[in-house]
Amino acid sequence: MNVTIGSNGTLGPESSSHSSLALKPKNSNNLTLTLINEGTIKSRVDIENTNGFQGTITVKTFENKKTGTIDGRIFMGGDGSGTISIDTFKNEGTITETHMNGNGAQAIWFKGKDNAKVHIKTFKNSGSIVGHGYDNNGNNNSKPRQGVYVQGNVDVTLFENSGTITSEKGQGVHFEGNVHVKTFENKSGGTIESKQASNSSTHPSSYAILLVGTNSNTPTL
Repeated sequence: MNVTIGSNGTLGPESSSHSSLALKPKNSNNLTLTLINEGTIKSRVDIENTNGFQGTITVKTFENKKTGTIDGRIFMGGDGSGTISIDTFKNEGTITETHMNGNGAQAIWFKGKDNAKVHIKTFKNSGSIVGHGYDNNGNNNSKPRQGVYVQGNVDVTLFENSGTITSEKGQGVHFEGNVHVKTFENKSGGTIESKQASNSSTHPSSYAILLVGTNSNTPTL
């Protein structure tokens, strides 16, 4: 599947509760996706390894060009038994998350839960990535949302930032569980931060980058 949105194009659902683009294969199907955005994507992009999926989704290129805006969480992952393999994820424009009725979400979420796996060869940001708000409506059990959330069985060969990755309430980048990053580079001019003010310098929500172990799994950079 090849998807290209031109500089004057807009992709969006009728309702903000729905995805602009959803890829949810079943069984052992193998799918390939290339997405280039030069225009506007309103609402979520969901590439899911769920419902017992056992195949491979190959994302050759996911690129948000300098003129591109994505206002909606980008989700790649799930809890199936398959694999999502991403060759190139590149952002030069703006990826943010403002449309979920104030509940907020991560701007980008890679998730490999249970037997699911995510492999990322290259992640490069030279634009702006911004997470917003809390889940659970800001209640006592709510969690702040990140700019980039990498969770579970995820391998990254190169994570490179020369732009801005931030969150209004949570960390700029959050690594959790069995995450392994071979090369992490915040280049000259790059900013990774949390905009969350805290009275304590140890408040996890105010960290720019956070690594969290789960059970016997510990992230490595």
